[in-house]
Amino acid sequence: MELATGNAAERVRLAGRRERFAEMYGNGDVTRERFEEVKAEVAAELDKLVATEAVVAVPPVDWERWSAPDLNAYMRAILASVELGADMRPTGAPWRNPALRRLCDDPACTHCRVLRA
Repeated sequence: MELATGNAAERVRLAGRRERFAEMYGNGDVTRERFEEVKAEVAAELDKLVATEAVVAVPPVDWERWSAPDLNAYMRAILASVELGADMRPTGAPWRNPALRRLCDDPACTHCRVLRA
């Protein structure tokens, strides 16, 4: 992922806003409802930032060599969410930017039905 430089400053600003409201809530200056509203607003704005970040290239991945935190960050960057079935296996995973998804040529592929556009 290539992160927009402006996004880094915006992330810092949003984190600061959330921290200020947490402090104000802790001091009793704002209600819990207002604090929860601000947390939701900040989370929504952070999601918008992630959606504006552009994938330059997705390199071939050797999944076994990646650490769990790196792999999780990678998956969070390209997928909006992962839906799980009753058996806790993935049933769907919408992409943040469906235009980046390339379909698989393999007729035996099992992931394309799960990683829908």
